[in-house]
Amino acid sequence: MANEFNARVGQKKDTSANWTAANPVILDGEILIVKTESGEIRMKIGDGNKTYSQLPFSDEILRSLISERVLVAQGTNNAGMFLGVGSDGRVTPTAVSKTATWGELAGAS
Repeated sequence: MANEFNARVGQKKDTSANWTAANPVILDGEILIVKTESGEIRMKIGDGNKTYSQLPFSDEILRSLISERVLVAQGTNNAGMFLGVGSDGRVTPTAVSKTATWGELAGAS
């Protein structure tokens, strides 16, 4: 019979300010838990080469997609339209002539 070990593993957790100040190289596969200034809890996953500041948050792509395109399901003037949010923060409605795929919503044709 194989030996069994009961163990708990804790991940490294700190504030964004402390991680940025230390700016360590994150080991390949190492997970850092980051408490942002806005109070959110986010993660970075190391590759063994990049420092904390060089690594994106693990949810960065998803957040970008959500902030760039929002499906408007209801509304008198915006039915069937998508709202695109530009880098300047302005919202622009865009007509949709057919059912869009997730890739099309993200801007990949």
